[in-house]
This record gives sequence, C-alpha cells and structure tokens, in this order.
Amino acid sequence: MMTRIVVASIAEGLIKIMKGIAKWIVGIVVVVLLLVIAVMIVAVVVFDPDDYREVVAELVYDQTGRTLEIEGGLSINVLPCCSIALKETRLSNPEGFAETEFARVESVKLGLQLLPLIFRQEVLVDDIGLDGLELTLTRRADGVANWEFASEPSAPADEPETADSDIDLSTLSIGSIRIRDARVTFEDAEADMAYRVDDFDLQTGRIAVGKPVDLEMSLAAEDLKAGTSVQLRLDSKVNIDPELSALVLSGLSADADVSGGDLPAAAIALAATVDTVTYDLNTGLAKLDQLQANVDLSGGDLPADDVALAVTATTVNYDVNAGSARFEKLQANVDLAGGDLPGDKVALSADANSVGYDLNTGRADLDQLQAKLNAAGLQVDLTGNGFYSEKLAELAGELKVNSFSPREILAELEQPEIVTADPTVLQTADLTSKWSVKNTLLRLDGMAMRLDDTGIRGMAQLNYPDQSDIQFDLSVDSINLDRYLPPAADEPTAAEDEDAGAEELPIEALKELELQGQASIGQLTVSDAVLQNIKVTISAADGVLRLNPILADLYGGSYKGRMTLNVARGRPRVNFRHALTGVQMGSLLADTTETDNIEGLLTARFEGAGLARNANQLLKTLDGDVSLDLADGIYKGVDVWYEIRKARALLKGAPPPAASADPQTPITAMDLKGQIDKGQLNSDRLLLELPFIRLDGNGTTNLVKQNMDYRFNARVFGKPDFGDGEDLSDLAKFTIPLTVSGDVAGPKIGVDLASLAKDAAVQKGKDILLKKLGLDEPESQDEAATQGDETSDQPQQESTEDVLKKGLRDIFKKP
Repeated sequence: MMTRIVVASIAEGLIKIMKGIAKWIVGIVVVVLLLVIAVMIVAVVVFDPDDYREVVAELVYDQTGRTLEIEGGLSINVLPCCSIALKETRLSNPEGFAETEFARVESVKLGLQLLPLIFRQEVLVDDIGLDGLELTLTRRADGVANWEFASEPSAPADEPETADSDIDLSTLSIGSIRIRDARVTFEDAEADMAYRVDDFDLQTGRIAVGKPVDLEMSLAAEDLKAGTSVQLRLDSKVNIDPELSALVLSGLSADADVSGGDLPAAAIALAATVDTVTYDLNTGLAKLDQLQANVDLSGGDLPADDVALAVTATTVNYDVNAGSARFEKLQANVDLAGGDLPGDKVALSADANSVGYDLNTGRADLDQLQAKLNAAGLQVDLTGNGFYSEKLAELAGELKVNSFSPREILAELEQPEIVTADPTVLQTADLTSKWSVKNTLLRLDGMAMRLDDTGIRGMAQLNYPDQSDIQFDLSVDSINLDRYLPPAADEPTAAEDEDAGAEELPIEALKELELQGQASIGQLTVSDAVLQNIKVTISAADGVLRLNPILADLYGGSYKGRMTLNVARGRPRVNFRHALTGVQMGSLLADTTETDNIEGLLTARFEGAGLARNANQLLKTLDGDVSLDLADGIYKGVDVWYEIRKARALLKGAPPPAASADPQTPITAMDLKGQIDKGQLNSDRLLLELPFIRLDGNGTTNLVKQNMDYRFNARVFGKPDFGDGEDLSDLAKFTIPLTVSGDVAGPKIGVDLASLAKDAAVQKGKDILLKKLGLDEPESQDEAATQGDETSDQPQQESTEDVLKKGLRDIFKKP
C-alpha cells in the first residue's frame, strides 16, 4: 500500500514538470515566430531592393566585364513567404561581339523558404518562374565564344582552403521550375553553323535531390543554314542522385516533327518511349533501357509515298564524349508503301544481337545480324557479322533468295512482259550463297542458283561503289538459250529493213565495263545447235570485250574460237576466229537447219571482222576468210549419176534410166576456200570428189539473204558400172557442167544442159576429124609400140608421119 502511494506521488510530480517544460517550449516558438515575422515586416518596410540594383550591376561588371541592366527593378514579397522578383533584365555581350544582348529576360520570380535556411541550413525553394528569356550564343571565326567568362583567380598555394559551406546542397528542394516563351540562338562562324530555338516551354513538379521530378518540355528548333525545322515535345520523370553525379529519366515519352531543308522527306514524325535513361554527369555515359521508337516519313524525294520505321532495343549505351553508341537486342522494321515501289509495298525487317555505331568515323559493328526483305513477291534472307564504314569494311554471312517467279515480279513492277519462244520459261528461280564484304569488294562464294531447270554454281565479286572490277567463275549444268530468245518472226524482214528494230549494243555501258572471269557450261543449246563441255574466258577493260579462248565439243568434233568486241572509239567492231574439227555435219545441219541431206566430217575455219552495232550490220559489213573440208560425206536426196544419165539420155533421145528408191550421192572429199566481202562469200576454189567424178567450181553465197549460186565442171575419171549394161565410156570424153543454187538450207542441184550439149557437139566434131585423118586409134597403142621398141639395143627412129599424127592428137586430145 505504501509503495503504490510513493509511485503515484512520483508520477504526479513528473507530469507537473512536463507540463511546465511544454509551456516553456511553446513560449519560445511563439517568440521566435513573432521575431521572424517582425524582422520580415521590418525588412519589407525598411529595406528597398532597388537600392542595391546598382551594386549588383557593378558586381557583375567587375566579375564579367559585362553590363547588367535591371530596368523593371527588384521586389521582395514576404507574404506568402518569401519571393524575389525581377522585371525586364538584360546582360550585354563581351567586347568584340555584336551590340545586341547576350541575354534578356522579361521577368524572373524566385520563391524561397527562409526558416529552413536559417535554422537547418536547408535550401527550400518554392517556385522558380522565367518568362521571355532570349539568349544569344555566338562563336566567332577565331574560336572565341560569348558564353565564355573569365575564370576567377585561384587562391595562393599557401592559403588554406575555405571551409565547406554549412548548407547541404543534397537537401536542395524546389517547388517547381517554369520557363515560358524562351528563345535561344546559336551561331558558330568557325563551324559555319547557326541554330535557333523558339517557343521553349518547361514545367516541372517539385524538385528534390534523390526523388523523381515530373518534367514537361516543348520547343521549336531550326537549322538556319539548312532550313530544317523541328517541333519537339517531351514528358518524363527526372531524378538527380544525392551526389549530383547522375541524372535519371524514367517513363520518357518524346515526339518530334521535322521538315524543310535537304531532307529526303517533306515531313518526318518521330515518337519514342524509354523506360529509363541514366546519364552519368561525370563520365558522359548514357544508358537507355527498353527503347521503342517509330518514325514516319512522307513526301519529298522518297521512293515511296509513306515510309514507316519501328525500332526497339533492350539497351542503348551512348558515350556523349566519344560519340559512340551500342544497341543491344536491336530490332528494326521498315515498311514502304505507294509511290514507284514494286508492287506498291516493300517490307524490310532486321534484328541483331548488338549493333555499335561511331558517329565520328561512321563505323558500324554488327553482331548476329538477321534481315529479311519482301518486295514484289521476292523474299530475301540475309545473315551477317562484322563491321562497316565508308572506306573500311569486313562483313560476312549467308544470303538466300527464296523461290520466286521472274515473270510475276516483272508484272508486279509493271514492266513489259518478256516474250520468249517458250512461254513456260522464267517461271521459277532461287539463289543461295555465302557473301562477304572486304572494304569496297563484295563477293559471293559457294553460289547456287536455279533458273527454271538450269543450275548455276560458282563465285562472283565486284567493287560495289562503282560496279567495276567484276570477277567470276561460274559453272552451268545445262541451258537451252533458244527457249529464252524471242520467237521467230512469221515473215522474213525485207533486206532493206533488216536493221529496223534490231537490238542495239549498249555501247556506253560496254565502255565502262571491267570484268575478268571464266564460265563453263555442261550443255548449251543455241540456234538449235547442241554444244557440250563449253569453256570460255571473258575479260573487258578500256572498252574492249574479249572472249578468248572459247572451247566446246559438238557433234563428235570440237570447236575452238575467240572473239573481240571493241567499242573504245564509239563504233563497235568485232574480230573473230572460229575453227571446227571433225564435226558430224549431218547432225549439225539436222539440228540447226532442219535438213538431213548432207552427212560427213566437217573441218572448217572462219576468220573475219566487221562493224557490230547489231547482228544485221555485222553480216552486211563482214570481211574475212573461210575454208571448209568435208570428208566421207553423203548428199541425200539427189543421185548425181542419175541426173547425169538422165541428161545424157535426153540428149540422145533415149528413155531415162530408172530412178533410185533412195537417191544419194557420196562425197568422198570437199575442199572450199573463199573470201567474205561485205557479207558475201566468194569461193574461187571449190573442189568436190564424187564416185568417178571430180568437180571443180566457184560461186557466191550471200550471208545476209542466205542464198547461193555455184557452177561446177564435172569430169569423169573412171567407168562406173550401174548393173543395167549401159555403156558410159563416152562420158569420159567431155566435161559435165553442174549448178548448185537457191536457199542455203535446201539448194537445188542440176545439170547445165546447154553447156552439156555444146560440149558434146564439140567433142563429136573432134572425133570425126580425127577419124578422117586416121588418128582415131588409141594413143595407148602408139605408146605400147614405142615401149616395145625401147627393149632393143638401138632406139627406133620415129617417122615424119608419126610425129604429125601425135601433134594433131595433142591438139584434139580428149579431156
């Protein structure tokens, strides 16, 4: 009981003491507040800020050498506590610059909380307002800038450093910052740049170090040199760390409209969002997390009416000082629509593990790039790694062009249809290859391409900036070029119109062509001729295109040739040499001319030159030499001996012999030599050997009109036996004239009856005269007698009569 009484007494005493202390504290606070209010009231009543305007101006002039003019005066408002306001204020440019102001502001308002500053040394600012700011930044051609101020003199080495302020800036708090209708002009004569920012507005929420701050900003900027203008709007939360070393923006959203100048588009609209932007104020390193950006372009010189670009990246690291950026997990999609695009739409997508870009050198580093292109029914897939810049590059990857229809793509491109002899060609094509870029050299290796049923493999490379220095090594399995050529005309074109519509050579392109390569073709069909195992080496430089050598197998024989096309002087000229050895002529003609009336082994040489603006001009201006040799030949459809016997029978008035069921004439040998003059082959030597007949002739072949006209003299040098008992010994007494004329593909062979009758009459007159003179005995009898006499010891003397007979026989001797 006693204990409880003691405790209660002690508690009651403590309560009384606490109540006293509380009253004392409240009294002190009330007194302090009354003192502060009294001081403020006295300051407002007694203190006139305008009295210090000149002091401030002199202080600014002493420190900067510039003139500060506060025309509107200074004012201090106590209630609500507390704010300082400036009206129109101007700061001049330094000497050596224009007389216009460096800076001008219509009004400035600064709200400051005094109690935290007095009692806790905390800087708590209510609102900061800035209206009508005009700032002119100028750099002269000598590099001196008007925003550079003279630095304060450093303290002597032996002078101790001043103590840090008791005010903790980490506790800085600002109610808000508001900037309205500001203008900034920047002119750099040294770099020849000029920019202006108008309508700059900025509004923040409460600013406290270490806490996020709401930020809204908008401006209009213009490149005064290029005429490009930008409208920018930005919304974000900004956070400054307590040590003032980093700036963090979260929930950033920005959009901009760009127009004017030399932009490829008339209008560019940009919208971007970033989850977090971290900027290190000490190192200048910026990091963007979860970037999403969309760019829309329209008008101007774009290849499309509208271009839409979408870009995402998980992380973007940007070094402000070095001017380099790296995108991690980058994805980009480009959609083009309208305009002159193939199929009115093109889509490009690309993603990469990382992409680095240096703004100073223009170098881009690509890691695991994957790209797709879709245009006019064509889909291209590309992968790659490496780096690229304007002058140095090293990239490599794989390329795939998925199966497509060339005809359908031409239709999508609204290009004229390619009319081919075979309408089923140009239906499918595809390509796969490895690719690489080494500086300016683009190379395709392991290339595998298919066009319809033709396979092509090999490599190709070129200098891509100017499309020069082309090199290749290609292998084609089999191709029929005739299927891809235009169909044959229904009617032949008149000779005088042969050049009309003929395809001209691309002379200017050939002048610039630079290439070196080789190609091989397993089987090639051209003009219905089938060539195999073709190998050709091709080169072009300084306006001269060379194909040398050209090798091929055809129809059991071989071909070897060369050709040169020279366009260096503007007038294209062709020089060529072709040689055929052991070619089965029957198979060749059957395929190329649809005739099968000649067989044999052909050996030929063609060498010539001519102008080559087009194929027709080449034939008309062609000059050169030709030689042909045919062995073991057969001419089908005509039996020359039958034609001779029939003509002989007609001369004698006898019935013609029975025709053969399979008429043909063996050609044991043929030898032709000739010269080509302006497209006409003149053969001054043409020898043919048929059974028991040797033909010697000459004539012409018009290579342009494809017709021929030849005359032959046939001489019988044996006595053929046809099994019907007909005696043909009299044919050995005279020459048989033959004609070969008409179309080259199917010439007509006949006997010149007029010449034959004339020759027969002359021979008959000779025989009658010799008989009357008693000289009709065979010369062989005289020779035999003479030979017999030569066996005697003494030579026998010829009589005068024998000498006369022999002389007459020589005059009228039989052919």
